[in-house]
Amino acid sequence: MISQKEPIIALLVYSDESPLAGLRVALAGQSVETYRARTCQHTRSFLGKANQHPHIVFTDTALADGAWTDVLAAAGEAQSAVDVIVVSRWLGMKVYVDALERGAFDFMTPPFEVPELNHVLRRAAHDVLARRVSTSMAASA
Repeated sequence: MISQKEPIIALLVYSDESPLAGLRVALAGQSVETYRARTCQHTRSFLGKANQHPHIVFTDTALADGAWTDVLAAAGEAQSAVDVIVVSRWLGMKVYVDALERGAFDFMTPPFEVPELNHVLRRAAHDVLARRVSTSMAASA
């Protein structure tokens, strides 16, 4: 369980039910509030809303209108800091390395075991909250 004052919000981006459908259940078990986007366009729209600022975006590698790289670009343009975790059905080293080199926070494959998921959530939440505080302090200076 993540311990902090602010509840963690995650956006799950996937067109097909696999591999992220099981992740929604696992996140609910960690008390993470989740939303879903089915396309890159929907992701950009969601991240652009002033009242919705997810901390973490979990994205499938392929979407109906793009790929994880498009989701990563949309997250980079979001109003608040957000970490992107790429989720794949299998561990392909090329995609794994590419995702991390392009700025993804992490890369996961199912099954989503509670200890591993909890560890990734803690690290991502800590990173995002620290970046948001840093941005807020820089803006007020």
